[in-house]
Amino acid sequence: MKKNLAVHAPEKPQFVMPPGEEPIFIERQLVEQLVCLKRTAIHRLTRRGEFPRGIKISGTVGKTGGKVVWIKQEIQFWVRQQIDDKRSELGQYIDNMARLGEHV
Repeated sequence: MKKNLAVHAPEKPQFVMPPGEEPIFIERQLVEQLVCLKRTAIHRLTRRGEFPRGIKISGTVGKTGGKVVWIKQEIQFWVRQQIDDKRSELGQYIDNMARLGEHV
């Protein structure tokens, strides 16, 4: 019998709109400015489930064209997650390098 040795990344926290706060729609150009990524990178991350999905507010769903917006609070949450993840990775790297230094 084979064992499943797949390593699963910890589940990322999901955005929850604070009670009483109304969502604010923002356009792609502002999303690009807030996250410092271009349209193609945003699209790639979205397809992989690593970026908040846009909301089509006009046009026919499933067809090209129409107006797509994002919820500002979701984008801000994503940015904070990126900062936390990268700082955590850096901390782990520094800890690992310190441990290696102890064994030299």
